[in-house]
Amino acid sequence: DAWRIILIAWLIFPYVMILTLLGKVSFGRALLKTLVVYYRSYRFFQCNSADVFVTIRDNGCSAALYSAFHASGGRYFCAVQNGLRFGIEGIGFSCFDHLFANTKRSVEVYQMVGGQIEAYDIVPTLSLDQYLGESTAINDIDIDILFIDQGFPVNGLEMWLPANTGKDVLRFLDQVKKFALNNKELNIVYLMRRYEDDLGYIRSAIGEWAKGTGIILCHPHSSYQSYHTVAKSRLVVTMDSTLGVEALSLGRDALFFNLKDDKILEICAAPYQHRLNDYQYFEKTLNNALLYGIQKNKKIIDYYAPP
Repeated sequence: DAWRIILIAWLIFPYVMILTLLGKVSFGRALLKTLVVYYRSYRFFQCNSADVFVTIRDNGCSAALYSAFHASGGRYFCAVQNGLRFGIEGIGFSCFDHLFANTKRSVEVYQMVGGQIEAYDIVPTLSLDQYLGESTAINDIDIDILFIDQGFPVNGLEMWLPANTGKDVLRFLDQVKKFALNNKELNIVYLMRRYEDDLGYIRSAIGEWAKGTGIILCHPHSSYQSYHTVAKSRLVVTMDSTLGVEALSLGRDALFFNLKDDKILEICAAPYQHRLNDYQYFEKTLNNALLYGIQKNKKIIDYYAPP
């Protein structure tokens, strides 16, 4: 398998270079990762043949895995997951790998590529549904603002961020830090992702970023702990995390700073969704939400994040 990967990588190298130069985007790492995933998956399914493969993945079930399964003789591939979906068709063998639609746009994406859908409903994530079933009451609020970690662009993490979003995340983080320094009387918490031990340098970088700002760092150990923290917050602020939508379904106000140019990352709508403009707009929007609350749009909340 290793030799096959090396051989194919050399054969397609000229085409990758041409695409890189024309698109001014590096495809090398993504292509190599695709080859590795494909051959590993293909070998796995050769040794563990199956007609049907069912998996639950969080925001990343690759087209290479899908293709390897079918190439090895598999018949039906079913992947259930949550997460943002974008209106792009992708490359050949691309798999729209979720069955739980998060927005109406995700349903339209299915239809755009030939999916036959007779009926659908927008549903919450599996873990949130379980949390709502087991939680007996919403916690008392003791957090003024909860900022959601959208990935922390330090060396080694850029490969996990969607293309061209690293600068946006840094801009968001700069405004969060400035807001915290200017509003130290508020109880501000930064909810980190669950970085594994090999990503400890990211936790260290976040610690350095928050030093002296008064921001409290929260390290969740489970989805339930994240929901528990959200339930204790007066206002949740994110760029495009689905946890923000789930915050709405928990009855909490949420702001999404994810508008860029004329492109909308469809995760919510007005009055929750905003453009990541200058700091003055950021601070004014947060203060207004804290002081007056957000005008409730029950129809929007129920549509995007039903209880």
